[in-house]
Amino acid sequence: MKNPIKILNPVLPALALTLMLAPLVPAPVSAQEATLMGTVTDANGAKIKDAKVILLGRNITVLTDANGMYKFAGTTSLGYTEAAAREALPEVRGGSLCFGIQGVAQRVRISLFTLRGGLVQEVADARMDAGEYQVNPFKAGMTPGTYMIRVRIGAFSRTLAIACLNGSAVSQPRVKKTGATAGASGLGKTGAVEDTLSVVALGFERGERLVEALSGTQDFKLNALKWTNVSYRAAGQPACGQCILDVRKPASGSRWPVLIHLHGGGMTGGDRNEPFGADYKYFGQKYLDHGLMVVTPGYTLAGGSTTVWPQYIRDAVQASIWVRKNIEAYGGDPNSVFVSGFSAGAYLTHMMAIDSTWFKEARFDPKRFAGFISMSGQTRTHDNIRADLKVADIMKEKPEAMPMGHIRKTAIPWQITVGGDEGGTIASNKDMYDALIKAGSTDLYFDIIPNQPHTCADIADAVSPKRDKLFAFIEKYRAK
Repeated sequence: MKNPIKILNPVLPALALTLMLAPLVPAPVSAQEATLMGTVTDANGAKIKDAKVILLGRNITVLTDANGMYKFAGTTSLGYTEAAAREALPEVRGGSLCFGIQGVAQRVRISLFTLRGGLVQEVADARMDAGEYQVNPFKAGMTPGTYMIRVRIGAFSRTLAIACLNGSAVSQPRVKKTGATAGASGLGKTGAVEDTLSVVALGFERGERLVEALSGTQDFKLNALKWTNVSYRAAGQPACGQCILDVRKPASGSRWPVLIHLHGGGMTGGDRNEPFGADYKYFGQKYLDHGLMVVTPGYTLAGGSTTVWPQYIRDAVQASIWVRKNIEAYGGDPNSVFVSGFSAGAYLTHMMAIDSTWFKEARFDPKRFAGFISMSGQTRTHDNIRADLKVADIMKEKPEAMPMGHIRKTAIPWQITVGGDEGGTIASNKDMYDALIKAGSTDLYFDIIPNQPHTCADIADAVSPKRDKLFAFIEKYRAK
């Protein structure tokens, strides 16, 4: 996939897709440097020649040009467009902020800042219905000049430059609804948007010279389309805040193989953004670069006083069935859907691959999936599941809750991987594999990834045996 940012460090595409607005963080040992493909101006409107920024963690901390380096002196932020349709993206028209809300009502938060990053005022924080809105953020008597305005619509966030000309006659900040919208675009769901890297860099200076290091927000397309917060629960089922999924695919083309990724977190934590989060080095971008669609479902979490098992299994099954039935409308190949998971998500994948109960309950043939991929899953015990079930020994008291309680001949291709530094997880997965082979299972693979701990972050490494095996498995069993 060709990225329109000129990359000097190959890890930046994975970094850029999922960087969120964030405060300054301590600089890591190494920096990722990228040349901006946008207009960079100083406070007088003059273009800065050969401008570059150096990214340290989640922030721009150094700006350079042909004459040297500007030091960090204010607020910088990086973000990416998330849950908003293209036609609803905020923009500045004159001295007003204009935006639209598509589909359902959203919480909207609008803040006004100085160029040095100081908060001027919170303009609005309210739940707003679908429609078109115009915002005048200035009070009477405010100092003329350029400010920055940040609008957050649900999970989506954008920061823009906005001018206050000759003061303002408005006595108070005003939010005005100017019209209705036709509803969400893109399959009747949240509109598909191109994931972009947005850069806002404020308050760089050389000596006394203040620089607006990007007048407004520059967006760099990352060649991916995304649908967010799609519910997979069947009509009439109880509400479930975690039972939604995100769909990402390469921006062009169709009939992509589909990888469902069930997140880890011990059944009591984690979230569906795992493949696109900093903790796991944004490995989901490697999937997109390879030409895969990526679907990331959430599921019911345990940890309270009431037993949740087996609801998280049912959720994983229902999300996977939803993908198999609906993904063609999003550009995926329904005959090439692979279910994968890491850690707790691998336990769920294990259970779907080995226990026929859940698909029979849903009246769905799991052979309609192309294969299962489980990374570092539990097979005999799991402390949080044991606590959820309120038992001392799962295999003695509730064996049906663990994969080793369901050894049988399996008929769907299945790849099992563990890290070479995972200790007992290696033995438990190897025992399950051996028992499945003894039961007559075929198209079954077990791989130990050398020198790897309990993680899936290694998928993002420059050289990744786990990623190579995963891609080879998908290529072998995808529909031809």
